[in-house]
Amino acid sequence: YHLERLGATIRPEESDHCRMPDDFERTGSKRALRIAPLTLRAIPKKIPARHAGKILDLNPLSRPNHYIPNEFRPAGDDLVKDLATGLIWQQGGSRYPMPWEETHRYIDRLNDAQPGGLTRWRLPTMDELISLLTPWTLETFCRSSHFSDACTWLWSADLRSKRSVWTIELDIGFVSCSSRIDRYFVKAVCTDRPR
Repeated sequence: YHLERLGATIRPEESDHCRMPDDFERTGSKRALRIAPLTLRAIPKKIPARHAGKILDLNPLSRPNHYIPNEFRPAGDDLVKDLATGLIWQQGGSRYPMPWEETHRYIDRLNDAQPGGLTRWRLPTMDELISLLTPWTLETFCRSSHFSDACTWLWSADLRSKRSVWTIELDIGFVSCSSRIDRYFVKAVCTDRPR
């Protein structure tokens, strides 16, 4: 009944609203449709606490209002690629938690090591980190099973103030901030292709 009513309310001139976007492409023999990867903010910025909910699209519990339907795939040793965003992530991350100031040296060492042949590793923005969260389940909490459960408290590249940085907790699935001298893990992200 409801579908009939809905169909009756669509006028012929509005039928263009129901057609597939132009950026879909046909792939494989099953003619599956794929959309271009979602582009997330990659440039760090200062996000004042009073604006964080709106800028990061968070609910009052500092959790995402919306989740990205990720398509995680293994991308080599200790690497995971999200086909939905085009981002390549470390599966694990830093071996130990570190103060925020040390994260830059960690990223430099990672770029020197070139895991997966990639050389443009960086600290992720909050938009990128939030994209890793999934709706809560008993098995993985809010973290995708594609990632190590050792590194769940993570630094971002985004500042809250001169003395604090935005962070994320993957298991509980919420956004927070911490002093630069606190210790969190690094899960680096990369957008370039192997050489």
